[in-house]
Amino acid sequence: QKCKDRNGYLTVKTHFSTGNSPGESFERFASVQRSVLLIRNPAKAMPSWFSFIYEREHHVPGHSAKAPLEEWINFRGKNFNTSLQAWVRHTQFWLEHNRKENTLIVTFEHLVDPQTGPDELEKFERFVSQSSGIPLIQEPEDIPCMWDYVVNSRGGEMQSHRTGGPKLYPYTDEQIDMIVSELSAIGKNYPEMANIMNDYITEVLELQAAARSKTL
Repeated sequence: QKCKDRNGYLTVKTHFSTGNSPGESFERFASVQRSVLLIRNPAKAMPSWFSFIYEREHHVPGHSAKAPLEEWINFRGKNFNTSLQAWVRHTQFWLEHNRKENTLIVTFEHLVDPQTGPDELEKFERFVSQSSGIPLIQEPEDIPCMWDYVVNSRGGEMQSHRTGGPKLYPYTDEQIDMIVSELSAIGKNYPEMANIMNDYITEVLELQAAARSKTL
């Protein structure tokens, strides 16, 4: 986000270290001393990423369509390992890029949850305000309204929820084991991530059980 009051930027969104964000475009911001890591369960992030690819390839509006199951299975078979490692690499990079006290960790799941989302947004805004020295744009009591505007309606500019596709994007048992292994390793190596990773592992195993029940 361009900062109107200063000759610079207030925030910069990046996917750097996944391979989807060129390194040269990140170099000028590499010395930024504070960062926000927005993280999502990889078992949900990978199908979402593929739906984004599907939308672009089929020239449909962004965040409007979920990829069909058969196309997901084909993509999963060819790209699972590289996609999972990109998620791991991105997570580890940002956990280590700045000191713990200068890194805010926000989970996608909590950010979009009506019960926790407004509080997560307020934490994000306060973190950015403390980093930049620029006061919050919104009053604290206005943040729930702003959260609802961004997450649920986006001002009517674009659809905020994908439709079509399956309710569940399955993985093989071997792939589930690989996801759990990577989540466990992050939780062990980064204690500040332990609770998040445990929640993600629980969700992954629930997804596996749901997928198995559908095939019985």
